[in-house]
Amino acid sequence: MQSELRAMTAQSSISRAFLLVADSPNTDGERSYWGLQRWATFEFWQSAIEGSPLHNIMARQVASSIGDDKWSYFLSTVESARKLQAEYRQAGVSFDLLDVRPCERQTEGDEESTRPGFLGFDVSTPSLRSVIYEELLSLGPDDATLNDLAPVFRVASLYFTPRLNQWGLFASFSDALLFRDMLGVLEAIAPACFVPEWGELFIFSLTVLGPIDGPGTAAACQSVGPQCL
Repeated sequence: MQSELRAMTAQSSISRAFLLVADSPNTDGERSYWGLQRWATFEFWQSAIEGSPLHNIMARQVASSIGDDKWSYFLSTVESARKLQAEYRQAGVSFDLLDVRPCERQTEGDEESTRPGFLGFDVSTPSLRSVIYEELLSLGPDDATLNDLAPVFRVASLYFTPRLNQWGLFASFSDALLFRDMLGVLEAIAPACFVPEWGELFIFSLTVLGPIDGPGTAAACQSVGPQCL
C-alpha cells in the first residue's frame, strides 16, 4: 500500500507554473472556493467558437502551455501568462492569474504561506480536479450514501471542512498533507469507491497575481474581509 501511495503522490518535475482562472469563485451553499478548479463561464465557451477572437487567443494559450500533456493547463512563464491575460481582457474577458507551486515538504509550505497574495493550499490533480472542491465542498448529503466509505467521508468532512479558510483552501500545509494522504490510502484500499479514480494528487500553493490593472478579485476581497464572500 505504501508503494502505491508513493506512486500516486510522486513529486512533480514542475517547480512553478502559472494558471489563468475565472475571476470569481465556485460557490456551493455558504462556502466559496477560489482554488484551481475555477472554470470560465458557459457564455465564455459559447463565444469561443472557431475563428472568433477568443478562439484564437485560446489557441495561443495552448501553444504557450507546458509541453507535458499532464500539465497542459499551466503556463511556464509569467510573461506569457500576463500577455494572454491582457489579450483576454481586450476581448472582454477577465481572468485572475495564479502563481502555482507544488509543495511536498513542510518547509516549502511554511515559506509559501508567507508570500504576499497567498490564498492557501489546494489538493488537486494536474488536470485541475480539486479534491477539496469535489470531496469537501461539493459533497451533498445524498452523495455520502453512494458507497461503503460514506461514514469515513462524513467524519473527514466534519474534521477538514472547518480547517478551510475563507478562500475554500487549506491555510495550513500540514492539513493539506493529511487530507491528501488520507484520500491516497482510501483509494488504495477501496478503488471501486473512487470513479473516476483520482490518480496523482499534488499539494499546490496558490498565490493570486490578479488582473493586469489591479490586485485581483480575491486580493481585493481580502482587504475587506471574509464577509465580502
